[in-house]
Amino acid sequence: VETMIAGKLSSVTWLVDTLSHPIIFESMNGSVQSHSVGRISVDDLQLLHGTNPVNASAQGGNDLDKEVLRVYNLVRDLHYRAQEWRKSARSLLNLEKGPIISEIIKIETIEALTQSNILSRVTFPELIILKNAVAVALQVRDRVATELFRFEYNGIDVNKGRLPHKSSLLAASGDFLLYRFTGGEMYSAIEKALNSLVEISSQLTITTDDKATVIWMVKVFDWVTSLRDAVTDQTVVEGPNNMRLVLKVDHALSILERGHAVFYSVPDEVQRQLSFNKISTKIFPRRLSVEMMKQSTFTLGLGLLRWSVLLFECLKVDLDSQDSWKEAVLEAIQTYHLFEANGLLPTFGKVTEYVDKVKQLVSVAENLVIQDDDLIRSLFRLSNKISNSDVFKKQLEIERVASVEKRFALMKDRFESPSNIVDARNDHLDSLLSRFSSDDEDVATQDGDSLFLADDASVRDKSRIFLQKSLFKGVETLGMELNEHTRGFVSNLAWELELAIFLKYCSNETLSSEYREKVRSLRFNLQDPKNPMLCTRVVSGQLEISDLIVMSTDALASKQLKQIRQQVVQDAIKNVVISPGSNEASSGITSELAKKIRIESMKKSNATTEKTNNTPHNSPATNSAVSPRPGSFSPMQADPPMLSTFNNSTVSELLAAIPPPPMGGKEHPAQSFPPSMMMYPPPHENSSSFENSHSRGHHIPSQNGSEEFSFTISRLKVSFTSKIFIERSCEYQLDSFLPTSLVEKGRLPVDEFNKFVNEKSRSGKWKVVIMKLSSMNGGENTSSYKRFYKEYESLRRICMFQVSDTTKVFLITPKFLRICKCVNSLKDLSRTSTYVVVITKEPLSYSQSN
Repeated sequence: VETMIAGKLSSVTWLVDTLSHPIIFESMNGSVQSHSVGRISVDDLQLLHGTNPVNASAQGGNDLDKEVLRVYNLVRDLHYRAQEWRKSARSLLNLEKGPIISEIIKIETIEALTQSNILSRVTFPELIILKNAVAVALQVRDRVATELFRFEYNGIDVNKGRLPHKSSLLAASGDFLLYRFTGGEMYSAIEKALNSLVEISSQLTITTDDKATVIWMVKVFDWVTSLRDAVTDQTVVEGPNNMRLVLKVDHALSILERGHAVFYSVPDEVQRQLSFNKISTKIFPRRLSVEMMKQSTFTLGLGLLRWSVLLFECLKVDLDSQDSWKEAVLEAIQTYHLFEANGLLPTFGKVTEYVDKVKQLVSVAENLVIQDDDLIRSLFRLSNKISNSDVFKKQLEIERVASVEKRFALMKDRFESPSNIVDARNDHLDSLLSRFSSDDEDVATQDGDSLFLADDASVRDKSRIFLQKSLFKGVETLGMELNEHTRGFVSNLAWELELAIFLKYCSNETLSSEYREKVRSLRFNLQDPKNPMLCTRVVSGQLEISDLIVMSTDALASKQLKQIRQQVVQDAIKNVVISPGSNEASSGITSELAKKIRIESMKKSNATTEKTNNTPHNSPATNSAVSPRPGSFSPMQADPPMLSTFNNSTVSELLAAIPPPPMGGKEHPAQSFPPSMMMYPPPHENSSSFENSHSRGHHIPSQNGSEEFSFTISRLKVSFTSKIFIERSCEYQLDSFLPTSLVEKGRLPVDEFNKFVNEKSRSGKWKVVIMKLSSMNGGENTSSYKRFYKEYESLRRICMFQVSDTTKVFLITPKFLRICKCVNSLKDLSRTSTYVVVITKEPLSYSQSN
């Protein structure tokens, strides 16, 4: 009875305690806020479940009241649900103990757990931790998108649009690609952004998609940093390349293995995050690639991934090159060991080939990015042994003599064998027949430049035709009759001359600018009636073709033209003006000579005006003729146009054919000066030779007030600076309109450029303004510009700079002035100037003259 009474009392007591928590008896459909007052803590629920009378009754065999059983079932069900939620929460919170990126939790999963129905009836201490984790996770997500993927990076990045080729850590230009990245502003910006993200993500007790992305990006950045730290300038290679930056082979292999672990273990969640941010990562067994998706921008995250993958691929290429070189070195060393054991002849087929191979391996070792010090020392010792070996020296001399004798025998057979003689004659006859047929054709050409507007094959054919016609004119000047025999001989000579020029100045099948210049030069000088001895010496064989094609412009010129050139150059040197504060002479001609030139031009202008208008006096505007500028012929033109008479009254015309005066007694060929050096001399207040130039216009300032503009040619990775001159007669005013720095954004063929300008100008919404490049100084600056215009003229492309979506700038080099319609119609077009064409929709103010 006492036991039964005690059991009843215990059941009643437990039932009273349970009834003190009415939330147990409510439904599960309420929200957390609606039951925030009467919720039971998980610890109290655990206590009620642990002290329930059902377990005690089952052990004592006592019967329980039905109400007690009903309440117990409610407590048991609620306890089970609470334990399941708590187990899930703790499984998430325990992930930080030994972070495993493969177990990545989505923020949506955590948010769903914090909004579970069980929370409307039971309180958990883990709930606060989870809510804080959700808040931090959302903050991390926003920071990752903002600092790495959402906004475009506006800092300096020399390869923002196009990265170097994945061929080696050492670029073709000699730059170390790793330092091009780690030494730039973008690298520092990435490091700063990642440090900030690591600091905030460390507060997150769970690993979300965004935290996993930060962890992986940090690993990528650390890999690049480890590659940078492994670079050293300590090398066993002696000579001019011993100060290069290299990687030791052991460090390189370790870094490559670490890179494999980083790049080939990208979590799927991280790849989805990158894809969400418009970055495509492709992982193949032999290749990695990171590509921009449509509508993506150049962000810091994209920059890090593109550069890191590029460096990883370059490191693999350099290691493959080092492995191939290593195999060849070991084979060469093993061959030498066999020579020491068995003697010379049984080991080598040809000692010359072996020695050349060793020399080549030494040359490769001097340029390896990844170096094995022990193997390089072994190779150098092998090279020294071979160089000091009398046996090798003797055998090399024997093989050299044998090679000369063999070559002589082949040449003798070539010229004495009857079959070869017949074949050679047939080839020459076929060539002459084709030349006769082509000579009868009418080749329509406007000028010398049209020779090089077609493809390379037709250019060579036309070159032969033009050289042949020049020789014909030279032969006619000598009074020789052009009969069938003479024509055949001259045609064959022109064919051999063009072939010699091609072999001399073209390293491959592509025609070079030197080839074009030499053909123009010979075409002019061979038909010069004032220089008949040149053609005579060529036709008679006194001047060999091999000597003719290397002669300078001065050497080819006639004696009379040489004397006049020398006289004008001497006058220019006497009257050259040094700018204040400068140690270099101005590239223009000033002082007395400039005055004489201006007087001659004025006389010529007055005479022309009187003849045309039949008036005794001209207007002041006519008398203020602009003085001609020195060097007014294109740098693509190797020789000046021929003058019919040479006297003091034509000095102004001769300046078009005379290069700028040499400084320091050194001779400079005319084609070594780019056209920008010949457009406008640097302005000088005290120089009277520029008064008319200033009255015609001015140099426009940039947006920051500077008159110097920087042009960066992305394709060639060169830059040059120059001023821009605008004519006073120009309709619009462009002062402070253009930025100081202009970076190339594209290249257009000439036909597409003409079509583009025509469409824009006809629409009425776009304005076209034409100016000139002017006043370029400095040797390196000039070399960069020369490389630019020669390369683009050979490619027949016009360089485009995009200032904005509504403003574009084009550079029209001298070769294209005749075929670019927008500048060809100009009144005072200078055929040697480079023109700047600005096309814009922006509102422009009119100039004061208009």
